[in-house]
Amino acid sequence: MSGAGELTRLDAAYRRTIDVGIRPWVYWPVRIVFSALVRLVLRPVRFGGEKIPADGPVIVAANHRSWLDPFVIALLSRRKMYFMAKSELFENRLFGWLLGALGVFPVRRGSADRQMITTALAILRRGDCLMMFPEGTRTRALHPGTPLRGIGKLALRSQAAVVPVAVAGTGASERRELGVKRVVVRAAAPTTCDSIDLDAHRPDQVLLDRVWADVERQWLAACSIARPSLQA
Repeated sequence: MSGAGELTRLDAAYRRTIDVGIRPWVYWPVRIVFSALVRLVLRPVRFGGEKIPADGPVIVAANHRSWLDPFVIALLSRRKMYFMAKSELFENRLFGWLLGALGVFPVRRGSADRQMITTALAILRRGDCLMMFPEGTRTRALHPGTPLRGIGKLALRSQAAVVPVAVAGTGASERRELGVKRVVVRAAAPTTCDSIDLDAHRPDQVLLDRVWADVERQWLAACSIARPSLQA
């Protein structure tokens, strides 16, 4: 795809997400089918779905092990969740439209993507739920990786609550090296912006550190459940 053509196509994808958003007549049938498949094949164990607020702007911040993670995490709540995916997936016009109808919008990896930030803010400011993976990409390390800073700034600018979520068992390395035999997803209590001292040095970093510490704690707990050898 030419550079100009790619920009035009991505611009259109961002604009559809802001102006139209999820199309319920596409989203719900696809979600029902994928949810059934995830439950049948992976049989995930879920904890803490009630921690996700039923309304208002919410960021679901999770570790990222596999392309399966968004589908597993979505089972925690009946809320429609938006999330981002690499811009290359939007090269095909029809597939890009389908992704947009399901609440997926592009991100240009490896660069400061202002349109992605503008789109994420628009989603949150209208009171919707955004799923994010602060590591920025899937990690093959056994422990959750280092989160990127952007999520703290996004939460403070939008006044969104941030729900820490951990997923264990979807990554091949977990199954091979940790002996994980089942998929577990856990949510912790949300961190709200009014619990952060805005006069502190780098309040966005303070928020991120608090959220990621919760993600790591939930990941350890999820791993202990996902490994049968650790069960009492």
